[in-house]
Amino acid sequence: MSSAALFLGNYTKPICTATAIGFFMLLAYGGILNGNGACFFMGILLAARRLLSLLPQTDIDKPRDCMKFFLDTVPVGQIILAGMVLDALVHRGDTMHAAQSILRAPFSMVTV
Repeated sequence: MSSAALFLGNYTKPICTATAIGFFMLLAYGGILNGNGACFFMGILLAARRLLSLLPQTDIDKPRDCMKFFLDTVPVGQIILAGMVLDALVHRGDTMHAAQSILRAPFSMVTV
């Protein structure tokens, strides 16, 4: 056996779909536990949409189609990463604003 797709045969697409859905669900669950915001979850949704829309179009009996699908997973990871980075920047901005407010608070009570 040289390929999981050959080994799984007709079950390849359903198993790939179930694996992808499980991956995105676990990623979302991790984001919930971590307290991530909308940008993170939007990245997951966009990546899931891209991956799950490509899978039905892939002809698993054609090696070129499988290779194209495999190579098209790189942008899926980049979309997830972009969502994580944007979410971190948004949360960092919120945190910086809160920290500045806290730092200013003691001095705002001082009257001259």
